[in-house]
Amino acid sequence: MYLRLENFRVDALKIPFAAEYVDENLHGALAECLEIPANSLSTDYRIRAKSIDSRRGNPQLIYTIDVEIKDAFAQSAADFGTVLREEEFLSSTLGSMPEIPDRSNVLRNPIVVGTGPAGLLAAWYLAKAGTNPLVLDRGFDIDTRYRDCEEFFAKRTLDSESNLLFGAGGAGTFSDGKLYTRVHDLRADLVLQVLLAAGAPPDTAYLKRPHLGSDLLRNIVKNLQKMIEEAGGTFRYGAAVSDCIVENNVCKGVVLANGEKIYAPRVIFAHGLGGRNLTLMLTKYLAWEMKGFQLGFRVEHLQEFVDFRQYRFSPRPAALPAAEYNMISKSPQKIPGEGVTTFCMCPGGEIVPATGWAGQLCSNGMSLHARDGRFANSAVITTLEGKEFASPQAAYDFLSELEKRCFAAGGRDYTFPAQSIKSFMRKEKGLKNFETSARLGLKSAALHDLIPPKVFERFTLAFKHFDKLMHGFADGNCVGLESCVSSPVRLKRDPETLCSSCQNLYVAGEGAGYAGGIVSAAIDGIKTAEKVLGK
Repeated sequence: MYLRLENFRVDALKIPFAAEYVDENLHGALAECLEIPANSLSTDYRIRAKSIDSRRGNPQLIYTIDVEIKDAFAQSAADFGTVLREEEFLSSTLGSMPEIPDRSNVLRNPIVVGTGPAGLLAAWYLAKAGTNPLVLDRGFDIDTRYRDCEEFFAKRTLDSESNLLFGAGGAGTFSDGKLYTRVHDLRADLVLQVLLAAGAPPDTAYLKRPHLGSDLLRNIVKNLQKMIEEAGGTFRYGAAVSDCIVENNVCKGVVLANGEKIYAPRVIFAHGLGGRNLTLMLTKYLAWEMKGFQLGFRVEHLQEFVDFRQYRFSPRPAALPAAEYNMISKSPQKIPGEGVTTFCMCPGGEIVPATGWAGQLCSNGMSLHARDGRFANSAVITTLEGKEFASPQAAYDFLSELEKRCFAAGGRDYTFPAQSIKSFMRKEKGLKNFETSARLGLKSAALHDLIPPKVFERFTLAFKHFDKLMHGFADGNCVGLESCVSSPVRLKRDPETLCSSCQNLYVAGEGAGYAGGIVSAAIDGIKTAEKVLGK
């Protein structure tokens, strides 16, 4: 008999396994719940969902799980769950991979600019449809990029074409690899299926807040590129696009920085937040509008502190992963966008200089799949109104100037400027604790002087609020500037066809103003590819 148990709870303090081994060792807990001997269970069970509840009492692991029970004990166990058919038990958590029909008779050799989540998933879809896409990126392949980043950390000399921001996989390759999203779209399951096929860990299919980690992302991106190539796609790295070929408001292809022209029947720009120059270039040809965008800092604490505040045990129970948090501070007037929120929280991670521009510095959070570092960091961000800026150029100039000031405040060698949160709130330059995950270190600086006064006031209120929610939060450090979070510009596109105001030219993902994370960007890439194919 096959049985589905929903809201199956396991006390984390009673599990004798480390967090990474818990999911494959639930037989004893299942048998106890069903009041049957452990040997009456099949060795096979399927986890459909998993989350953690630490709101009160001992932390609980909560599962939806399908289990196979030997016939002799089926009757006594049936009352504990819902009986399933065999095909329901064997079905995939994410459903079946959809068939993508051959569309080679409709389109051949489209161009995709960018290899972030939007670009890669758009290219994957186009390749599976038989169109043989050409994928262009100013940066380089994973192995080259990784070597260049390690050299940057060793020598503090930035390669403006190969770094933590530019190259295969985009900025997300050197991040936490979070795969949850607030976007409700059936394509989210398809994104996860593709990532699983490219080597994402099995728990990607069922965790409430799955993540990959930068160590796994390097191979996942490499495998995804291989999948696209095997389906007929071609990649060209070190191929910076500088312009479009536009005739009578019809896009005919792109121009590379070296002057080479490449013609194509359709072009998708999925250039990410690092492609500020491409967004500005596209505003020459496309309709656009200013939009709200985010600005903030990284905050850093010991992971032990976060674990204790979230789980109420120190050290944290072995069965639980490094704890994370998500907090919101609304503005006193409850004005949407003027509050402050934590974002892109990285348990057990490190703060990295995710910049692609020499002499500029902005922060990001990165972690490995194990999330086993000593420190936890999170972006803390607020929204600035795009309409406050006269043009896209003005908004990008504003961000670039902030990043230049951040670079200078850190000593002009990519050391992060930092300030204790309490000193920040008092407008006092001060940093007592220089311990950090940031490999290039911290330098004491007056971060409150780097940001507009109204932004400072928002963060002061937020830090006080966060310290009430998580007592001791204000004892942490405020680090760098988080200035590459979202685009201040949205390149307009037709809501039905998703085509831009220039025929045959499409835009997708974060750089175009249509996404905010790995999954939402990947979804937008797939949606755009579907429309390019005329679906």
